[in-house]
Amino acid sequence: PRYRWRVRSLALGLLATKIKLLGTPMLPPLSDRVFLVTGATDGIGQFTAELLAKERATVLVHGRTPSKVSHVVETLDKYSPGNVHGFVADLSLLSETRRLGDEVGR
Repeated sequence: PRYRWRVRSLALGLLATKIKLLGTPMLPPLSDRVFLVTGATDGIGQFTAELLAKERATVLVHGRTPSKVSHVVETLDKYSPGNVHGFVADLSLLSETRRLGDEVGR
């Protein structure tokens, strides 16, 4: 048991060192994928949407406030022109959630 723990620790240490040396870990190409990021108008959601846009993925930005959604779409469009789209919905309401699903599905 102790031996296994040391091997795992060593492997994790080597992986962490490799990631530090290379920067962020390599991701598979995201340019042919579509991501819906809910709550993308600030915080972690906006950060996630920005990272995806920088990878040239198609990003569907969701938020409750139309002006914030428009601002984020305009900001991220410079990273992935034509591949960032905004959607406004209040996900606490089932009717809005259904409407968002219908819009995204088109």
